[in-house]
Amino acid sequence: MAAGTSAIAIVGAITGVASFGWQVFKYLKEGPILRIKVSPGMQVVGPDAELEEEPWALVSIANAGSLPTTITHLFSHSYQGRLDRLLRRKSVTTTLFPHPDPGRLPSKLAPGELWTGMVKEEHLRESLEHADHLYVGVYHVFSDRPKVVRVSLERKARETDSAKSQT
Repeated sequence: MAAGTSAIAIVGAITGVASFGWQVFKYLKEGPILRIKVSPGMQVVGPDAELEEEPWALVSIANAGSLPTTITHLFSHSYQGRLDRLLRRKSVTTTLFPHPDPGRLPSKLAPGELWTGMVKEEHLRESLEHADHLYVGVYHVFSDRPKVVRVSLERKARETDSAKSQT
C-alpha cells in the first residue's frame, strides 16, 4: 500500500512541476513577437508605369505573437563592428525614417498582421559610409528596447566589378 501511495505522490509532484514550468513558459512567450525582414535593391514602378532608377529597401514587419502592439518608429543604426552593438556602444550613425512609403507610423499591428514600408536605399548606404555594419529596427509600445535586424547591402565595388566584366 505504501509503495502505491509513494508512486502516486511522485507522479503528482512531476505533473505539478511540469504544469508550473508550462505556465512560466506561456507567461514569458505572451505578447507581441515582431519579425522584421529588410529586402534591399527593390525597383519601384512609378505612376507613369516606368521603372525608377533609384533602388528602395522594403521593410516588412509581422506580428507573430499573441497580443497587438503599435509600431512607433523605424530607424537604422550603423556600427564599426558587431562587438560595438553587443557592448551597446554608441552607433556611428543613426537615421530615423518618420514617413516610410507607403506605410504610416505609428501603426497598430494585431497578431498575424503584416506592416510594410519602403525607404530609399541611398539613405541606408549613407549610413555605411563611415561604418561596416548596418541594422534596421523598430520601436513598439510593448517594449522599451527596439527590435533590430542586421541588413547586408551590396557594396559599390561589386557594382563596378560587374560593369567592368560587361565591357
